[in-house]
Amino acid sequence: MLTVTGDPQKGAPHFDKDCASCHTSAFGRFLSDSPEITQLEGPYIFSQLKAFKSGQRNFTEETKSHRKMIDRIKQYSDEELADIVAYIKANAHTL
Repeated sequence: MLTVTGDPQKGAPHFDKDCASCHTSAFGRFLSDSPEITQLEGPYIFSQLKAFKSGQRNFTEETKSHRKMIDRIKQYSDEELADIVAYIKANAHTL
């Protein structure tokens, strides 16, 4: 299994604050057109977060939800992003 080194406990509050509402419930995913991320490999999630942060994530048409994602991700260091990914993977069965 592919992993990302991070601290799930440090990632928990960041995930709860900025990720959970769009990525953990069917209703949130429907409203924001956000994917379910728990089944994805950690390194893939991490690479996508970094792509959002650096502006390298391309969209056919950028939406309000894409802009929200970019704005939220930019506030985090790479270490904090790794912590968020570690939290997602450590808790994938309950998210």
